[in-house]
Amino acid sequence: MAARTNLTVTIHGSMPTQAVNPVVITVHVITRLQSIVSREALPEETVVITAGKLHAAT
Repeated sequence: MAARTNLTVTIHGSMPTQAVNPVVITVHVITRLQSIVSREALPEETVVITAGKLHAAT
């Protein structure tokens, strides 16, 4: 059975001198999403997770 879920996540770094770089945090999130497919889904399941848009600016 197919299912679809949309999720919007905002990682904001409004005070860069007092925070962890938000781009580094975003990369960790995307890496963790990939591990859901490789480590937590059953081999016979078809699982697709897409990080469709990443916007980082100064």
